Amino acid sequence: MVNSATTPVFDLSRRPERTSVGRLLPAVVILAISALVQASSAAGQDLPVDSVAVTIRAEPSAELAAFRENPRFDYSRDKPEAASPISDLLSRRWREFMQALFGSGLARPLLWLFAIAVVIFVVSMLIGSDTRSVFYRKERPLPITLEEAVLSETDFTERILQAVSTGQYREAVRLRFLRALKGLERSGAIRWTIEKTNRTYVRELRRFDAADSLLQPFELIVNWFDFCWYGHARVDKEMYQQVDEAFSTFEGLLRSVRVREEAIA
Repeated sequence: MVNSATTPVFDLSRRPERTSVGRLLPAVVILAISALVQASSAAGQDLPVDSVAVTIRAEPSAELAAFRENPRFDYSRDKPEAASPISDLLSRRWREFMQALFGSGLARPLLWLFAIAVVIFVVSMLIGSDTRSVFYRKERPLPITLEEAVLSETDFTERILQAVSTGQYREAVRLRFLRALKGLERSGAIRWTIEKTNRTYVRELRRFDAADSLLQPFELIVNWFDFCWYGHARVDKEMYQQVDEAFSTFEGLLRSVRVREEAIA
């Protein structure tokens, strides 16, 4: 059995006593601060008094007002710009239009149509096709043989008369149109080739000097040719008389242009 009288007892509730240095440290700090304050006060008493007269300058109110009114010196960043009445009206109308568009349910179909059109355009550009063929009928080259390509005007005239005499009016229309193209080529208005289309010749004729007098009659015979040949119209004698009138008018104007060009030359 252990003797309780000789066993040391540790009381954790008791705090350790401060040493002498710990008790003196706050007093030393206070004395040091007091000495510094007294030293600064004594040094301030030894400085000479400032006797320089101070002149108060008046504020240049006129110059300051001029600077304030000058917009070049306005550096405020949050200043809103004054909108013009026209831009305000356009902005308001645009907001009303967008609200009406999205409120009516048409926005989604329109966006889909626009997306489809963009895709079609991009694909057609990648494959190198003509996007106009989606909306317009594809133009076809003229129905002409290699033998007919080298025929003279006299040969065309003989074949036209033969076709009319045998009642082949649709064939006569084709031959007359080919003769008109050959005449335009001799006049220098177009460059005739087999692979070109009628609309190509119309565009070339617009760049010709005498296009003002020839363009409208030429477009008329182009329409007649398209109707009779590509439209597979049943051309009879009465219809051919109307076609003959249109072609005769164009041929007369073309002869006058050729005569004028030869006279100038």
